[in-house]
Amino acid sequence: MTVAELIMRAKKEGLAFSIEGDKIKCRLPKAADLKIKALVDEIRRHRDAVIEALKQPTCFNCGAAMTPTTDIDGKPWLECRACAVGDGTDRPDGIAGIGASVINQIVEDGEVVAVLICSKILEAHIWLAFDDDFKPDSADLQAIFFANELPTLSTKSPEDLRAIHAERVKARMNAVEWQQIKDKHEADKKRLPQ
Repeated sequence: MTVAELIMRAKKEGLAFSIEGDKIKCRLPKAADLKIKALVDEIRRHRDAVIEALKQPTCFNCGAAMTPTTDIDGKPWLECRACAVGDGTDRPDGIAGIGASVINQIVEDGEVVAVLICSKILEAHIWLAFDDDFKPDSADLQAIFFANELPTLSTKSPEDLRAIHAERVKARMNAVEWQQIKDKHEADKKRLPQ
């Protein structure tokens, strides 16, 4: 098994990695069984190679090395030429669509807070936030969608998604409207079953 395959297998089993200097931090799923513990042992045996692989941009879909290129707007992004799915990250349903490409990510304390996606459906860059408190730089006017909205957004038509996107871009231009959308998001989140 290659290091890329080892990392992919571990991620599929629910392990989450972060790198701190020359150490790998590995968060295990709550129900870690012997199979997962064996994976962790294998990761430890190949520690240096795993650290190097995690530091390099690799495709989360197939584990191949990423190729630097530019998106349709000429902005830099990474492409997986082995499996041809943009940067190969997991593609959320609906808003991102098949072939969506991650352009940038915000990582805090080893956790991905948000990713900037080149959405093929919206033909625009959007933030997909995994943290409800995510606030991009004030000069960044990309629309923000939250991960817990994906189940609802995945039921929308492309036209509806484009309308929602247009609303959110406009809202980013107006801080007062953005706070109203954020408040609505918080209220909606409380109504969703947990």
